[in-house]
Amino acid sequence: MEIKEILVSDLQINRDNDRHGSLRDETASIQWLLEKREHHMRALASDLATSRKLYERPLVRKEGDVYGVYDGNRRTSCIKLLLDPAKAPSEKWREFFATHNQTEMQKAFHRIECEVESDLAIIEETLYRRHTGSQDGVGQSQWDPEAKSNFLQRTGKDSAGLAETIEKVLKAENLIGDDVQLPRSNLDRLLSAEPIRKRAGVSFSGGTLVYLGNKDDNLKTLQRIANDLSGRKIVLGDLWNNVGKNKYLDQLKTDGLAIDRAPAKAATPTDGDRPTPAPVKYRKRAPKDKNLILHADDNPFVNLPTCERADRIWRELQFHLEFDIHDNAIAVLMRVLLDLAITHYGREQGIAFSRNHTFAQKVSAVADSMQNRGFIDSRGRSIVRKFESDKPIVSAHSMHQYVHNSSFHPGKSDLKSIWNVIRPLIINSTK
Repeated sequence: MEIKEILVSDLQINRDNDRHGSLRDETASIQWLLEKREHHMRALASDLATSRKLYERPLVRKEGDVYGVYDGNRRTSCIKLLLDPAKAPSEKWREFFATHNQTEMQKAFHRIECEVESDLAIIEETLYRRHTGSQDGVGQSQWDPEAKSNFLQRTGKDSAGLAETIEKVLKAENLIGDDVQLPRSNLDRLLSAEPIRKRAGVSFSGGTLVYLGNKDDNLKTLQRIANDLSGRKIVLGDLWNNVGKNKYLDQLKTDGLAIDRAPAKAATPTDGDRPTPAPVKYRKRAPKDKNLILHADDNPFVNLPTCERADRIWRELQFHLEFDIHDNAIAVLMRVLLDLAITHYGREQGIAFSRNHTFAQKVSAVADSMQNRGFIDSRGRSIVRKFESDKPIVSAHSMHQYVHNSSFHPGKSDLKSIWNVIRPLIINSTK
């Protein structure tokens, strides 16, 4: 790792920062930090302006004509705005940063020392080890559960046996040699999100690999991926974010492999038999659960451009909105999330909803399709069928009342019960 003085104008804020996931560009990343970490950003900017020293160097990587910032995005953002307050996203923030002497800021921060590292694997391990304390925003701000979730889903470190399963399948089919050792971390990273796995023609849930299209075609795709990774034609830098992963799959598609061919009905799992859907687990929650969605649940909408709003609502329900404080917000957003999920599923699977379709009828059509594709079993379908009724508390009718009935108050136990019913529909809506 090299220590080097770099012009701040040559530093690029990371739009794929694990604090917020993938955003549009540097400007959007800075705006997110100011809005979501306002107290910390004010404290850090004031500390930098007062001390005129940078006590912790940003960790950067040379990327073309600029240096991408992988650690130190808050510090670098504050320095950029101290140097040029006009770049702040609002008048409030422009006034805040303009209170500091610009000549002194230029003298202190025109160039700053950075740690320059070219190896992404080292950068990633450094990120994982550094985020342990905040000191009220002056030091490094500790990752919250959402940031940790973003990191795990981006890197594939929570894929729980996916790469190992694929390696065993390819060896059993004699598609790679027994002596081949796949770079499992890179394979997990590539297939870390369900939308990416779907593009490659596979799904992975409960430790089971399922082929979504023709088994032989899907295996050829996995064989090509395995050869590219083991032969180092594709390395960590090619798969760092969602853009790189999709670019690689686009190339495979150009080369004639089975990308984006997943049909409406799921194909066979690894043992060659028709998939037997795993029973839907209706989890009992401990009293300490504050959020509707368990932190351990994977976000099915992560980095899926057509589902950006659903992604944000999922995060709010999973990490930010708490029972007994935000029950009304939870009730309304749960209803919106289900609507967005079934609408996306219907569009992707060619289910035509007419204007006369009720919300319950749309839910029913999606549930029938998911049962036919093997994503929910008969028990799960029967539970959803009761949900379609307009009588019980746990029903589509109740969700409608949460939005439109001023006298209908959501209860925590009812919200949990409804979530347990609709959860399989939502988590499978992008498959």
